Amino acid sequence: MKKKILLLHGWDWRKYPKFVPLHQWENRQKFMDLLGEQFVIEFPTIPGFSSTSPVEESWGLGDYSDWLGEVLSKSNYDAILGQSFGGAIAAHWVYETKSLLPLILISPAIVRDYKAPKVYTHTKLSKLLPAFCRDFVRNVFLRFVIRNHNHIHGSSFLRKTYRRIVGVDLSEELRDILSRRTATWIIFGKNDTATPPSLLFARLPEAEDVSIVIQNAGHNILGEKPEEIVQLISKLLK
Repeated sequence: MKKKILLLHGWDWRKYPKFVPLHQWENRQKFMDLLGEQFVIEFPTIPGFSSTSPVEESWGLGDYSDWLGEVLSKSNYDAILGQSFGGAIAAHWVYETKSLLPLILISPAIVRDYKAPKVYTHTKLSKLLPAFCRDFVRNVFLRFVIRNHNHIHGSSFLRKTYRRIVGVDLSEELRDILSRRTATWIIFGKNDTATPPSLLFARLPEAEDVSIVIQNAGHNILGEKPEEIVQLISKLLK
């Protein structure tokens, strides 16, 4: 019998509802086809990325963790595979629930790197502002100053949610997961500039022991190296 994997997609503004994507994995279709030959795969759309959004103004990682728990309660899975933001959701859920469900993190958004100096400046200045006006300033900054596409093209729900989750650092939560010896593997592209492996290893050296870094690949490693990644997953889950 084939093992069943739950796949959680990343945060990609090109897949926002306004652009009517076929599905969240459509630009990684070869990876999906190859993985589906060896495993039973299910890939729900993360709330906010479908035609309807939650009734709340925004969600934090805790809300996504609760949603993931509901999804997992409906069937039995042998592993969770989380890509980028999906990896952050999966890791946070495992941390909160102390689950031992095997975890495969692909280019996970555990810690993020920002190259634009303005972002660092904004982060420092925002701490000086009264709490009630920080969200407004972040909105203006992301939309009109650095013109962040994740923010510009998002619905009200996605914009507010993005501002809540974009700066979250989950390295300590991942440390806890690894200390419990939960079966965890992390796969990075060597040239990933969004979630560079070197940044995570600097924060959490023990993560290097469970990581595989693929040469000549970036953040979209599933689109760039589908055959290699599927082979790795097959070996890891045997």
